[in-house]
Amino acid sequence: MTMGYRSSTGYRAGVGLLAGALLATAFTGATQLDARPAAAAEAQNLLANASFEEGATTLELTAWSPLWIGSDKFFTVTGDPVSHGEQSLRILDENDAGATGLVSDEVPVEAGQSYEFSYDQLRTSGHLLLMTYFFDEEGTQISRPYESERSTIGQWERSVSEFTAPAGAVTAKVMFYSAGEGLVDTVVDDAFFGLATEAPEEPELSPVDKILVQDERIDYLGAPVTSQIPSQAAQGIEDGRHVSYQAFKGNPTSGYPATFAVTDVASGAQLRTCTIDGADHARNLNIADDGRVYWGTYHDSKLWRYDPATGECTDLGRISDVKDSTFGMSPGSDGSMYIGSYPDARLFKVDPVTDEVELLRKIGDGIDYIHAIAYHAPTDTLYVGSGGRVPQIWKITEGGRGEQTLIADETTAPRLNEGTQFVGRMDIVGDRILAQVGLRMLVLDLDGNVVHWDPDQTRFFFGHHVIQGATADTAIFSTDGGELLAYDIPANTFFSTGIDIGGYLSNGVVDTSGGTPLLYGTSSKAVFVANLETGELVSNEPIEFAQPTLIQKLFPGPDGGVWASGYMVGLAEIDKAGVNHGPTMQRGQFESAAVRDGKMYFGGYGHARFDVLDPATYDPVDTSTVPTLFDGVAQGQDRPFGMAYNPDRDEIYMGSVATYGQTQGALAIWDAGTGEHDWLTTEIGEDENIISVAYNPNDGLVYLGSTVDGGLGSVPSGHTAGKLIVFDPATRTVVKTIDPAGEEREGVSGLMVDPDGVVWGVAEEALFAYDPTTGESTVEATVGGRYSAGTTYWAYGTVSRSDADGRIYVTAGYRFSVHDPATGETTRIANGLQWSAVDGEGDVYVSAGANLFRYDVEEVEWASCTEKPAADIADGLVVRSGEVVCIDGIRVDEGVVVEAGGALLMRDTDVRGGIQADGAARIEVRNTEVRGAVAVTATTGAFVFSGNELRGSMTCADNAATLDDEGSANTVSGAISGCVEQ
Repeated sequence: MTMGYRSSTGYRAGVGLLAGALLATAFTGATQLDARPAAAAEAQNLLANASFEEGATTLELTAWSPLWIGSDKFFTVTGDPVSHGEQSLRILDENDAGATGLVSDEVPVEAGQSYEFSYDQLRTSGHLLLMTYFFDEEGTQISRPYESERSTIGQWERSVSEFTAPAGAVTAKVMFYSAGEGLVDTVVDDAFFGLATEAPEEPELSPVDKILVQDERIDYLGAPVTSQIPSQAAQGIEDGRHVSYQAFKGNPTSGYPATFAVTDVASGAQLRTCTIDGADHARNLNIADDGRVYWGTYHDSKLWRYDPATGECTDLGRISDVKDSTFGMSPGSDGSMYIGSYPDARLFKVDPVTDEVELLRKIGDGIDYIHAIAYHAPTDTLYVGSGGRVPQIWKITEGGRGEQTLIADETTAPRLNEGTQFVGRMDIVGDRILAQVGLRMLVLDLDGNVVHWDPDQTRFFFGHHVIQGATADTAIFSTDGGELLAYDIPANTFFSTGIDIGGYLSNGVVDTSGGTPLLYGTSSKAVFVANLETGELVSNEPIEFAQPTLIQKLFPGPDGGVWASGYMVGLAEIDKAGVNHGPTMQRGQFESAAVRDGKMYFGGYGHARFDVLDPATYDPVDTSTVPTLFDGVAQGQDRPFGMAYNPDRDEIYMGSVATYGQTQGALAIWDAGTGEHDWLTTEIGEDENIISVAYNPNDGLVYLGSTVDGGLGSVPSGHTAGKLIVFDPATRTVVKTIDPAGEEREGVSGLMVDPDGVVWGVAEEALFAYDPTTGESTVEATVGGRYSAGTTYWAYGTVSRSDADGRIYVTAGYRFSVHDPATGETTRIANGLQWSAVDGEGDVYVSAGANLFRYDVEEVEWASCTEKPAADIADGLVVRSGEVVCIDGIRVDEGVVVEAGGALLMRDTDVRGGIQADGAARIEVRNTEVRGAVAVTATTGAFVFSGNELRGSMTCADNAATLDDEGSANTVSGAISGCVEQ
């Protein structure tokens, strides 16, 4: 069905993405959608060739033109998928260096009228910008407003934006535009540009409903994993109380955007929150000298402000005309705020009166980031810490508008570049600049002279800010472990305050108004008050605000349960009813798991940790109850995506992807009997990175899936295909490597072994089955998508088998499918679902963002039903020969008769009038109340009568099978004849 939505986010008219240039747009389509909403369908579509039917290539498309010469290579006319007609348009932009677009021909418009720009989109990654160019009668461009559209990945949706023609406008062009900021892979179709109407729009489906409408057997179980992933803190005062300001990460595509929170420092009480609509998070946040708080969001690149006088949060719109990532922030003079961003290390200043964001300058060519800014008010001088390649500090006079001078780099502070590319944090206390560079502290005077620098410092300066102590001669910061240290500026020495806050210092302020210097601060875990005179904590109150976070993975747990891990932290036990999920432990990020002897073993990012959870001692509040047994830091390992248990050797195998900048992955082998472990690296294969692991009890071998992608930031190893690697744990050698899809694919993930010893997995789009007895691998179905060039893929597919029906369930590329090995048929169940796991009853748990769903797998016998009455039956039921009638949860009056050759499956039913069966093929009655006699004779197949309440007599005779109560006794009020329960 068509799922339309109207973008309500603001834009800055007249701010172009490319000066003086038109941007091009492409509309994508998919498997047939319903028609456009009635309002759009009734209005005239001003676009020609709106469904891209006329033209076999981009250059041949009628009424559309590439933005630049050569832009056509990013657009492809395709016949699959489509949402309307026979053709659609695919945009595949892997170019990070520049923008590209597709522009419509000019169409007439009327000034002052609102116009709808809508289209169908099937998005795989990235996002498009939609731009409308308005021109006057002389052809001069008047404005070019734009919107950024993000539809749900993996399913067709209709995106709708609205633009108003400005005064003087007589014509317009629309464009699909890719800004050249990472991979964009999307298909568009059935574009529309015409007068917007006032007709009621179809209500947009919620993220949950978008999943539920796809299959009636999918149930929503809530958002089980919550997290506390805060931004940097700012300290303020409201109503005489010291407060902490922070933004907390959310997941807007799941309906849980980032949230801004105000917390009372002394008590820990949450005073106020507001949702930051459309945002995942804010990387930085700071308070201006007028008390108002500013932050920049991602991934929507907005600027927000909180005003304590009104208690309101305000969306101030996009920071600029490109997708900015806000990092450094510093208050300026007169309520202004400085902002440093990526890309191009651009420096902005916010005017507190007009809310205009002024671009002051780019710091320099080849510089990417501004992570740190500090303003010195007495001299109106701005200090900027840049990075991305090498760390540098700059001095800019006249409040950022004057002369720019490099005052610190590796030439002035030897070995400054070691282990880092950034100046991470920077503050000014007194007449000293204190900067964090690779967890070391660099101290400069205001002219840039080095006052303190020890390149051999390790893990010395933690946290977000250095703050002024009781006087301007002292600065306070946190070191490794949470101890607060002080820096004596005149003496140029460091000393301990004697205070341990249990985590790094985010921000704080010292209040001496009462005569005693009290530090009101925010740490990584709490808000606290510390007495600097006595060196004691007065209070340390945990911040209890938490909200749903993205589900990172789903794992089968002990006793048939299911657990969920969160991004970037979080671990919770699933309540299968979806009512009361277990508390979330703020630890992670867990990528793989295995069960042994009732305990869970987890692979955790980073450093490829191997952790253990014992349910008998587990306390979600105490992260130490999930200890790390070993890690892979010495072996250069980071992301442990695969894990399996071998009960025959009592070993657990954990595969891993290399750390940042490296390409050699590894396999860890943990011996449960001795507690010892070994890492194998090149023994598994040169530059192989392991993303999936499965143990096969039929042949005693371990199966590993690898990927061509190493750690982030690594140079490609030269591998062109991921492999299915067969490993012998007894000899610790590789037996063979296989291309399981028959030809090269970049990654092999989701490995699983069925009861017959067949190894199943996903190689990019292909579901394959490898039979060790024949040594042959066959592609069984298409369940995902091909990988896009230039994009890193690690864990991609999840493959599980349900014992309830013997079928294979797969999530891959946001597609949820089922494959029946008996028939070879594969069916798509739903789109938009990412990870999956099967519980002990055979049901499948699947995730979409922060939301969890359960797919109710129909048991084999119920899957064979020929009839499933849904409504109560008033006139009795007769089951004929050859029929399999399944009754669940209804009332049957006038009794049930099963004729010879018929089969009855009944549960949770109310039967009035008894049950009579003679010569039935099968009788199974469970948890049912029967009023009347039951007589079952000459049954040729199964005879189950379990947990029932019978108000009448029961007779059994000449049945092929003895009555089976499955361990759940029946209550019978009348006489019983010939019915012996097993």
